[in-house]
Amino acid sequence: MKYYNSTTQFNCGIDLHARQMYVCVMDRQGKKLVHTNVKDNDFDYFLKLVTPYKHDLTVCCECMFGWYWLADACQAAGLTFVLAHALYVKAIHGGKNKNDRIDSEKLTHLLRSNLIPPAYVYPAEKRPLRALLRQRIFYVWRRSELLARIHSHQLAHNRVPPKRTCSTRDPWEEALLAAEPNPLRRLAIQNDMALIRDIHRFPTVKDFLSYCRLVKGTVASAGKIKGLRGAKLGNPYLRWAFGEAAVIAKRDHYLIGPLSQRLEAQMNGNKFKANTVVAIKLARAVYFMLKNKTVFDPERLVASMQKCFSPGRRQPGGLTGCAKKATPPSVADHSSCASGTSVCVGQASNPAIRLGPVASG
Repeated sequence: MKYYNSTTQFNCGIDLHARQMYVCVMDRQGKKLVHTNVKDNDFDYFLKLVTPYKHDLTVCCECMFGWYWLADACQAAGLTFVLAHALYVKAIHGGKNKNDRIDSEKLTHLLRSNLIPPAYVYPAEKRPLRALLRQRIFYVWRRSELLARIHSHQLAHNRVPPKRTCSTRDPWEEALLAAEPNPLRRLAIQNDMALIRDIHRFPTVKDFLSYCRLVKGTVASAGKIKGLRGAKLGNPYLRWAFGEAAVIAKRDHYLIGPLSQRLEAQMNGNKFKANTVVAIKLARAVYFMLKNKTVFDPERLVASMQKCFSPGRRQPGGLTGCAKKATPPSVADHSSCASGTSVCVGQASNPAIRLGPVASG
């Protein structure tokens, strides 16, 4: 757990609600200077309360549904704003009694003591794009539910449902080239560039994987791991997206598919764990692609997946489906990739593989 280091002389904790906020201001010694409720979230009145201290003041509130406006208002007023991770804060300042007055005071004590676990303050200019992407994912989920219901309805009447595969759509390369002169495509490219710049908020690839809900925290005592925790900490949309990408790669890519089946067989047929491993590999690739501005390289991804197999263990056979039509290269074929970094990105040595073709048939 990381903590925010407050360097200002005065610190302000706010217990924020939809129609009111309880404000507490303290100095470095813990002396309460302001402790009152501000009705209707009147920010102008709040500024009058903190006027004697705003020259060296840090404002903090918990991450809840209504913090956007407060963060933007503090930024416009020249105040340092910190967003506290609500779940971690709850674990830190639990107590017998709880109300708005106590919560604001405890939040201020944590802030001045450098014990605030910070959450990321998403930039205001990028929030509309993120909201639009999340709305699209919501519609995709609903669309999948409707398609599944239609499919079930056909089966209920003993009808053969028509197949829907990727082959019924235009190739993505052709669609991409055809859309380039379109203004909507130019807008999409601008959105992609905005997301590329956003990757720098994750110092390491482990931070990115944790944010994507692809790794869990551990509970250890006396050197022994007692369990796992934190499965729901992070971005559910990215977890869903990488999970879908893993399924598509496993189904369509002629190199990733066979390796995924071998990995599933090594995990005693646990498809969920095998798909999670593929999702983690894809997330690592995306992180370094965005950070280093490189293209996706399936060869390096395959070389990284080869390392997942137990050393000296006989690789399971009996591939099924489209995996029978193609056999993945051996580890020796990727010795140059496997011996280096495990990053699954970079320039592909074979342009035909760089695009990740789908096995025909």
